[in-house]
Amino acid sequence: MPHAGPDWGTYAPVSTIYSIQDLGELAARLGSIVTFDRRGNVIFMDNFDDGIEPWSYGGTSGYSVRWSPYQYKSGGFSIELTTPAVAGKNAWIERYFPYPSKSRLGIEMSVNKNYRVNQIDFYFEIYDGSDLYEPYIRLIGNTWSYLGDDLNYHNLGSAGDLMNDIMFHTFKLVFDLTTGKFVRLIVDTTTFDLSTFTIYKINSSSSPSLFINFAITSMAYAEAAQAWVENLILTQNEP
Repeated sequence: MPHAGPDWGTYAPVSTIYSIQDLGELAARLGSIVTFDRRGNVIFMDNFDDGIEPWSYGGTSGYSVRWSPYQYKSGGFSIELTTPAVAGKNAWIERYFPYPSKSRLGIEMSVNKNYRVNQIDFYFEIYDGSDLYEPYIRLIGNTWSYLGDDLNYHNLGSAGDLMNDIMFHTFKLVFDLTTGKFVRLIVDTTTFDLSTFTIYKINSSSSPSLFINFAITSMAYAEAAQAWVENLILTQNEP
């Protein structure tokens, strides 16, 4: 005969404490980095506490990319990118991942940057064996934009002042590989509805994979631009 109580309830009433019936909440209380937007099934997450060796990086001559303990959102480390102290120079990181299920995918990152960062580019490329999808988004100043299927960037608007280095800001992009459409972009407490926009796609016979590139470009100052990246999360089966 069955034992214990149902997995959707508690065994007995409690009066001196409150019970937790949500396993997602339990995971968050135990230290999971999946707390910003819990929708979708997590297929990969990294808060960089174990180093940055799996990532490739580069930039304009004189750039720096390092494992940093000076700025972090969780744990104790982040990836720090620094451009040369010249206008219009860049630094970037990138990494390949196995091809996920063909569903609605989500990519979440947290970023802290100083005021000398003029532009941030998030390049996401998905190769499915026959096509390449490029759901790119860009931040210039405080204005977000997306790459349309006409190969032009289109402004979405502002999600508030992100030009400071005192806190991390989190964004999550969701797009649908079954329809070839964007779904939404969440930046802190602002949500942009992208569901009517088509992802740029071209034919490609490259092996199935998912590619991420994060790049910063400096402003017109003779000072270095810096950004710190934390809490990368990839999801599939997004609602």
